[in-house]
Amino acid sequence: MGNRDSVIHECCVARRTRLVVPEHRPLPESIPRCRFAHIQHWSGLGGPTRTLVRGYRPTRDGLVVIASELSDHRPGSVENFAALAEAFRVDWGGRLLVAPDAITWFAHHGDHTQPNLFTRIGLRWDGARYVDGTANHRLSAAEADTFLRDLVLDPVPEVLAQLRVA
Repeated sequence: MGNRDSVIHECCVARRTRLVVPEHRPLPESIPRCRFAHIQHWSGLGGPTRTLVRGYRPTRDGLVVIASELSDHRPGSVENFAALAEAFRVDWGGRLLVAPDAITWFAHHGDHTQPNLFTRIGLRWDGARYVDGTANHRLSAAEADTFLRDLVLDPVPEVLAQLRVA
């Protein structure tokens, strides 16, 4: 079975290992584009769950990963970020070309029709796995605006629709 997608763009949406090219919008070169979007299946505090994970590469050696709660998530499903990050590392680690300690994690939560709420997650890489580290930091409205100005973050429902088509 061959790969139907012969062209890979910087803003491709990935589902497992297959890449899907979305509609392209001209963007300034300085704005990091989405490198991948993926529904991560993992075991949270309340049992099996899933989270939308999107990755952006703002620098050559770094990666910003945004984990968005889904409407069907269990309450508190993204509270155990070390487990989510470890499941993500196992699934994606070899394909990211970035060290695990060079990933900055954010939680995107709340009603997707309301202003975006983000929390910077203080994970620590101990050389073998992710562990809870420093305190988390909820971004203020001004910090969230600055954060979003520096990234192209499509609405969760649009990304999920693209993944379903893939």
